[in-house]
Amino acid sequence: QDNSGELDIDEFTQMFPGEDAALVRRMFDLFDTDGSGTIELKEFVIGLSSLSSVSTVDKVKFAFNLYDLDNSGFLDYGELLQLLTAAQAGMGKIKNSDVRSRAEEVYASLGISSKEDSSGDDDVYPPLSYEQFVSIARERPQLLLPAHALTQSAVSQKRAH
Repeated sequence: QDNSGELDIDEFTQMFPGEDAALVRRMFDLFDTDGSGTIELKEFVIGLSSLSSVSTVDKVKFAFNLYDLDNSGFLDYGELLQLLTAAQAGMGKIKNSDVRSRAEEVYASLGISSKEDSSGDDDVYPPLSYEQFVSIARERPQLLLPAHALTQSAVSQKRAH
């Protein structure tokens, strides 16, 4: 918008109206590979190609990195819930009970059961490794929907202008 040839966070956010601000910010940070606070054309093209590439492996890696908010190399239960919430939002339906149920299915598919936390209130699951995430993505490719939905939103916005 400012004709600088680069996108700052505000310009990038405008490309995804109505999307989760934290998710859009995380995607911005992943596109901004040099950490300059702006996305140059080269970074933007590389970021988009990672989403639209033929390689499913690249898409899985991007989705994992997008939701690994603390850069631990693992998806903790909260990060997985965010991913699943975004996936359901992309399908037009969000119910907290559905998200938790899907999370349980993800862990069950890996043969992992929950343990009660020390207060006995919440179920606790171990973090998922990248390898486990890849396994889940093969069995449940709809987990890639959030990144796909954001890409489609950006493409639609671009075409509308």
